[in-house]
Amino acid sequence: MSAMLAACQTPSTRPINTSSKLSAEPVVSIPRIDCGATLSPADDLTRSVVVERVREGSYYAALAQIQSLPASVPVVAVLRADILRRLKSPEARLWYLAMRDRCVSADADHGLGLLAADAGEHVIAHRYLQQAAKARPNNANFRNDLGFSAMLIGNDQQSEFELRTAYELAREDRTAGFNLMLLSLITGDRATWWRWRERLSPKEIERMDLLKACREVMHQRQTLGSNVDALKQNCPINPLS
Repeated sequence: MSAMLAACQTPSTRPINTSSKLSAEPVVSIPRIDCGATLSPADDLTRSVVVERVREGSYYAALAQIQSLPASVPVVAVLRADILRRLKSPEARLWYLAMRDRCVSADADHGLGLLAADAGEHVIAHRYLQQAAKARPNNANFRNDLGFSAMLIGNDQQSEFELRTAYELAREDRTAGFNLMLLSLITGDRATWWRWRERLSPKEIERMDLLKACREVMHQRQTLGSNVDALKQNCPINPLS
């Protein structure tokens, strides 16, 4: 990351045209990220409020509030792009692309990976997520998303490695643990499933979510033509039994 920080320059504004052949949309002005910029204490407090809005799922309110913050500040740009992605706005991709050659390129690749995954382009998504995790290997969220991406495309060995890394980096976050349980169900590894079940003690509603996720991933792997046994969409292990 130090090389990218050294390459940062004075912020400027770059207009990006979002028009398509079907409809003409206004030009979106995305500021050049200023890697040396920071927030004032008051603005940082506002950012904390925005983060809480996102955590609550109040994305429209979060977008309204973040518009009062300087968009060229890296943490603001990343947060704004993530909010736009959650709102399924086409602007999200433009923001991520504008951040790729700056000090937040790892966040940009992560966001582009999630956008590709949402569009069903899982191989492309995996490439972006690999780049993000490589640039920031101690980010548990990046490693978890890469692990789940590997699971979708049938790379179970990489999936387990990434998910276990994410789990050990952030044990307080159950997301990686959930995905490790999910992987054991998909691969039909009963010993591993019971080991994670005993360690994490998933409640019934979580086990119902695991069954639903298992079926969805099995279907996705079959659609992608993975070399795993996904000829049927039934989960190899029933987490409710």
